[in-house]
Amino acid sequence: MDEPIRERLPSDPPPLPSTTDVAEAFAGYLDELERICNAATPGPWTLDEHGDGLRAPNGNPIVETWSGTRRRGDARFIEAARYALPKLIAELRELQAELEVQR
Repeated sequence: MDEPIRERLPSDPPPLPSTTDVAEAFAGYLDELERICNAATPGPWTLDEHGDGLRAPNGNPIVETWSGTRRRGDARFIEAARYALPKLIAELRELQAELEVQR
């Protein structure tokens, strides 16, 4: 079983000593986040009818949380992260490529 993500990633992104080191500093961090995204069930994930669980496109449950307002917020966060994280990684990689061209 994979170790928890908090064990694989630093609590904060790596420090950026200068703008010329951005791509190198984030390469491993983004690679690990991308690996985690790619290993997950493909999306889009949707909240279930109670708003406290997530379902895959085929309707199978992915994550179920306990009832309650806070847990619904957790489920919404997980749903948003599944959609947004791959897009953010791609955007960061694009920005890194643009920085490389400008060097």
